Amino acid sequence: MTESNSSEPSFVAPGEWAPTEVHDWEGKERDVLVLNYTMACPLSCDFCCYGCHPKRKEKMDLALAKSLVQQAGRMPNFSSVGFTGGEAMLFPEEILEIGEVCRQARLPITIATAAHWGQDAAQAQRLVQRLKDAGLIRLNISHDPSHKAFVTDDAVCNVALAASEAGIATYIVGTFYDPDQSMEAFLPRLVNRERVKLVTKYVAKVGRATRKDITQTKYRLSLTLDELGCYRQQHHDLVVFYDGKVYPCCSTFNRATPGLVIGNAHDTPLYELWERVHGSLMLRMMKRHGFAKVYEVIRDYDPELYARLPRVKDCAGPCSLCSKLLSTDLQQQVLAVFDRYERDQISQVFGLLSEQLGDQAAQAMLERVARVQLEPAAVTGLASH
Repeated sequence: MTESNSSEPSFVAPGEWAPTEVHDWEGKERDVLVLNYTMACPLSCDFCCYGCHPKRKEKMDLALAKSLVQQAGRMPNFSSVGFTGGEAMLFPEEILEIGEVCRQARLPITIATAAHWGQDAAQAQRLVQRLKDAGLIRLNISHDPSHKAFVTDDAVCNVALAASEAGIATYIVGTFYDPDQSMEAFLPRLVNRERVKLVTKYVAKVGRATRKDITQTKYRLSLTLDELGCYRQQHHDLVVFYDGKVYPCCSTFNRATPGLVIGNAHDTPLYELWERVHGSLMLRMMKRHGFAKVYEVIRDYDPELYARLPRVKDCAGPCSLCSKLLSTDLQQQVLAVFDRYERDQISQVFGLLSEQLGDQAAQAMLERVARVQLEPAAVTGLASH
């Protein structure tokens, strides 16, 4: 799960990028249903990607959240449900109520929070235990200089230690402007604590940080196109916001990228939304082959468009590059290229099959494959629900 107000995925070293699979609990994590539950937040961080603050009121309808969990429970690909925001823990009783639906669906939960609710250690322990009983397996806590303006170190440590003692994996994620800063130096009290992992990230140029001077040079990076790809190479974070809009990832740029919207959960069943993501050749290419392959396809099909593509040196990571690639100016042309590319790939496959099997047998085989991909046995008929 990505924590709200977070940056691009962690950089392994200056000039070197690799996907960050913090999702993987004991190798069991697959697709994740992420409920971006609210834009309300008791904080107002100076780099918040969604511009959250205490006066915002947007919140997901409780009935929609429950319905999505129930739908996810009927699909074999989802392994957990994540809550983020804003600050989802402004509504602990609702999260616990949804957690009970998750428990019935046999889906564990994860939560991203700033831990403002941890000022009282005993109260934090009680709430953590209730969350554990509801299926909490991982807690992501955001804390850094920007968050510390609103939430104390003590509150963060109280929640982290309560979670650690309860056997819950806990990630403390710091998002910094200064590449010399780290979570270990910022919060030394949690270094080497059992089940507590400290993660250092850097501020992304989005949301309130849009006008900040954030470049590869600032973070002493020298990324190349070959080094950039989606942060999850196989599975998906299917993110549903409070208003029902659905995105294929937890990128902090998702709301700022019109080309990433795949539908709305208010009028489209979850299995169909998942099919749109899983069936996208462009998204699969971004994940499994990286942006170098995406650029190669565009170069071969539309050299004029290729010349207008965002430059890697202007992006501090894969999420910012993806956002620029699917911006309003480029989105339709990029999607049109991949529509042509996919049609050509299908034609090539059909030609090879026809040579081996004949036209009728090849057509029948492709139709069977399409049915398996679009209507797997475990999800067939969910539209009626």
